[in-house]
Amino acid sequence: MSDMKAVADIYKRQGYSAARRELKRQAATVWSGWRIYVAGFEPDLVDGATELKVFASRFPTRGGNDLGLTFLVGRGNSERLDALTRAVGLEKLHDPRQLEGRYFSVRDWGRTAADFAPLERSIGQ
Repeated sequence: MSDMKAVADIYKRQGYSAARRELKRQAATVWSGWRIYVAGFEPDLVDGATELKVFASRFPTRGGNDLGLTFLVGRGNSERLDALTRAVGLEKLHDPRQLEGRYFSVRDWGRTAADFAPLERSIGQ
């Protein structure tokens, strides 16, 4: 049974809340592939930090929403940003445009550094 069919079946039997919990469970455990189409800095936050915003679309294209990720930079990179940088095959990020056009896998919407991996992780799921 496909994942979406399973969620629809849960919705019919147990309602919206149960279906939503199942979707969250799947997001936390299933790796999906993404292609970064734009990345850039948003400077001058109140505390002087800078945000790096990254937007990606599913790969291979299966519809659905795009993924938006935000990382704080400036006082040392976050572990999440370091993990994304490694996942796309870079050793160090010098310019956010280096990310554009690169592929990676993510689970649980990239909440932690452990949720980023090279694209190969999502192939065949």
